Amino acid sequence: MKKTVLIIVVLFLSSFTGLQVSYDIDNQPDSFDWLLGSWERVNDPPGKRTFEYWEKSTDAVYKAMACTLKNGDTIWKERISLFRKGDDWHFEVKIKNELSGTVFKVTKIGKFNFSCENSENDFPKKIEYTLVDSGLKASISGGGDQVDFNFKKMH
Repeated sequence: MKKTVLIIVVLFLSSFTGLQVSYDIDNQPDSFDWLLGSWERVNDPPGKRTFEYWEKSTDAVYKAMACTLKNGDTIWKERISLFRKGDDWHFEVKIKNELSGTVFKVTKIGKFNFSCENSENDFPKKIEYTLVDSGLKASISGGGDQVDFNFKKMH
């Protein structure tokens, strides 16, 4: 009887090996659809409101507009593209009216998270996004203090 229970437990636990949250770059998930929609930052300093608006252009291109408002005036605006080029994903940030932005290579992809890096950028060198129960977490780090962005989905 103990042997049967042990076999059942081993089979049960081994069935979860395909449910890993992170994947290596060669085994990427097919989409970043979990980013789609309107997000509002919940950990802004008093008097500021930050938003990100994500949409899907194609299966290989996601775009976002991010902005920060202070007293109703836009004080920060950037355009973001998450795109596939060849076998790799890239994350590009364009500030204000820049024609070309800063490109980060996606180095880690999970079912509901990704990290991207650009070691040559002054700050940040690393950007991370993760979908969590309470919303969306993003952080920028490397070359300066880490800054965390906690977002809730807007309805």
